Amino acid sequence: MARYRTALVTGAASRIGAALAAALAADGYTLHLHTGHDQARLHAKAQTLRARYGAAVTTHVVDLADQGAVSRWSAVLRDLRVDLLVNNASAFPATRPLSSINWDDLHHALAVHLLAPLDLVRVVSRGRGGHVVNVLDARLRLLDGQRLDYELAKHTLAQSTLLLAKALAPKVRVNALAPGLVLPPVDAGHGPNWLVDQARERAVLQRPARLDDLSMALRFLEHAISVTGQVINVDSGEHLGPRR
Repeated sequence: MARYRTALVTGAASRIGAALAAALAADGYTLHLHTGHDQARLHAKAQTLRARYGAAVTTHVVDLADQGAVSRWSAVLRDLRVDLLVNNASAFPATRPLSSINWDDLHHALAVHLLAPLDLVRVVSRGRGGHVVNVLDARLRLLDGQRLDYELAKHTLAQSTLLLAKALAPKVRVNALAPGLVLPPVDAGHGPNWLVDQARERAVLQRPARLDDLSMALRFLEHAISVTGQVINVDSGEHLGPRR
C-alpha cells in the first residue's frame, strides 16, 4: 500500500514523531519530516532513515507558532502530493495555574495544536485526497486542568478530528491517536524508572505504552480505509483513570 505514497510528519525530530516516521520509512513511504527548532536532530534522523531503509526524506524547519512562516511553508507544500499527514508537533508546558497563563500563551498553544494543523490539512484536501492523523493526549478526557492552554488547544484539535472527518469525506479520512505515558522503542530498553512508576499509578494496565504500539496503531489506521472520525487511545488504559 505504501508504494508511491508520501507522508508529512510534524514534530518528527524525536520521540513519537521520530518513531512514526521510522515506521513509515520502513513501510516504503516518501517522507517530509518537520521540526520547529531541532534542526540538527531532525537532519540526523533523516540520514538514519535514508541509510537504514533507503527512504526518500526531505526535512522542513518551521515554527508552527509563526503565522507567516506557516503560510509560506503551506505555499511550498501546495506543489507536493501528500497522502498522509500526521499532525504530531506539540508544545507541552509546565504545570501552571490559569492566573499565570496570558493571551500570548493561549495564542501559541492554539497556533501549534490547531491553527497550523488546519493549514496543513488543506494541503491534503487540495489534492486527490488522503488521510490525516492527529496526535492528541489520552488524558484529555480526565480534564486534569493542569495545563489549561495546552489542554484547551488539544481538546479543540480532538473536536476538529470529528468535524473534519465529516466535512472532508469522502475525499479525506481523518483520525487520531491519543498516547499516554510512552516508553522508547523496544530496542532502546525499558525506559526510566519514574515513567514506569507513573504508569503503575495512572494506567489500568500498570505499564507504559510503547512507541512501537503507536506505530502499529498508525499502520492500522492507514490500512483500514473504512475507518474515519476515530480516536485510538494507546495508553495502557490511562484514559480510564487510575484503578481503585
